[in-house]
Amino acid sequence: MSRNRNTASISPSQPLIDATEQASHDEGDVTTVGRNVLIQGLLRIADIRYESQFIQTGYRASSNSIKKSVRSILSIHNETVNIWSHILGCILFLVIPVYVFTTEIPPRYKVATREDIAVRTIYFIGVTICFFLSATCHTVSNHPSHVHHLSVQFDYLCILILMYSAMIPLIYYGFVCDHFLRNMYWGLVSVNAGLCALSTMHPRFRTVKAKAVPGRFFPGRFDIVGQSHQILHAPVIVAGMMHVMGCLGNFDYCHEHGPRCI
Repeated sequence: MSRNRNTASISPSQPLIDATEQASHDEGDVTTVGRNVLIQGLLRIADIRYESQFIQTGYRASSNSIKKSVRSILSIHNETVNIWSHILGCILFLVIPVYVFTTEIPPRYKVATREDIAVRTIYFIGVTICFFLSATCHTVSNHPSHVHHLSVQFDYLCILILMYSAMIPLIYYGFVCDHFLRNMYWGLVSVNAGLCALSTMHPRFRTVKAKAVPGRFFPGRFDIVGQSHQILHAPVIVAGMMHVMGCLGNFDYCHEHGPRCI
């Protein structure tokens, strides 16, 4: 593969930490921001911890230090939006349950059951874990390949946790008239979630790639803001809030009108 004049070449077998050390001697390839170093060339493509060749700049130097990775949260790089969107999402879904359980639930306590509280709590815990794990995974994405692979797997796993926890209240209110079907669907969803978790963590299923829109059409233009993965993050937060509203609506309908069982 040909490289620009100021870009150091890396063999696929060469450790990334060596490549970043080599790049650090070439002023054309790195930019120092505070205490953090952002790689600016295409050095990282040879290493599999970087999935998209369309994101060309803003990479943090490979690091074995959790402290340095956490410190980089306050810097501008191509993971900043991914990290902060889900940090804010995590904070939001720590606050929303406080509002729901202190403002929305008390007027309903006379009809609320332990199951009502439990299924909603499961969802809040699941979505909070999802956003926390996602922010953590993006924070440590500048670690060497073996750590990065694990972080990517946990990033996918947190999506599964969100989907699973969201299904619990939907199934509860959807099959309020038939406890057998409700429990059967809970069991099926749990088994499917477990199988998905196993496949997510298995190396054989690491090959699926996203289409990387809009970056694939404008390589390098959306490195910091506008990546396809960033576009995914915002709707997830909005969808989480809409799901909360839907759960409250299901609660009100079931307890206000009573289950209409045939």
